[in-house]
Amino acid sequence: TARTHDNDHDHDHDHTRARARDPLLQRWDLRTGARVRVTQGPGKGFEGRVLGKDGEGHYRVELPVQREGAAMHGKGKSTYILGCWWVTTAAAGTAPLLPLVNVV
Repeated sequence: TARTHDNDHDHDHDHTRARARDPLLQRWDLRTGARVRVTQGPGKGFEGRVLGKDGEGHYRVELPVQREGAAMHGKGKSTYILGCWWVTTAAAGTAPLLPLVNVV
């Protein structure tokens, strides 16, 4: 069974789906305080940190404002939710791209 905060996932170094048993598999650290980077959309490249989980088990992530066209885009901080189902999806290797990756 996959652990819910620090687990192996089937994505390679460029964050796309990897082949099974690929030596470039990474560990996806979603523990409180982990540093993350957005991989796509208007916030692509923005960095932030995991704040912890909400009452439903979803991950709270603090990032610069991502709303495209917003006066604060890329500035300030906002809290976003990463659905807990992403952990299962990542472990199964069924997502073509992860929305966040760890900053190393």
